Amino acid sequence: MNPTAPTAAIATAIIAGLVALAKKFLPRKSPPKPEYITRAEFHAGIESTRDRIGAGYLALAARIDQHHSSLLAAIDRQGANFERRLDALDSAVARLDERSRELVALRYGADLTARQIGGLLGLRTNTVEVALHRALAVLRVELAPQPQREDVRGLQPEAAR
Repeated sequence: MNPTAPTAAIATAIIAGLVALAKKFLPRKSPPKPEYITRAEFHAGIESTRDRIGAGYLALAARIDQHHSSLLAAIDRQGANFERRLDALDSAVARLDERSRELVALRYGADLTARQIGGLLGLRTNTVEVALHRALAVLRVELAPQPQREDVRGLQPEAAR
């Protein structure tokens, strides 16, 4: 007896079974053919898309034009508010004593650290930090809206002392 004969018969049976399963579960129909459109239909679709995009753009432009004047007015109000706050800051800094003005100018104008300011003026870093903290507290009180001008810790602007 040939030892490979039963193996070949088994392999043939397995392949036949797999083919049967494949025929049962795999679709037999060929994939649908793509639908072709004419050149005129293609160009009509492009024109329709352009029209829709153009209409959307025109609607957007109309909304921007509607809000343009209100946006400009808001920007003008913000600019006037900024100028008013800058003037208030300028006058509040002017009311500080000379040393505090110098420290604030070096810290926020020249962008130096407390250590650099201390080295420049011959002061300890802690002294510079405390003096800056006090100057900023006075500026906060000066620049606070009128109902909040009274500070619970007793920090009053220089002019009110």
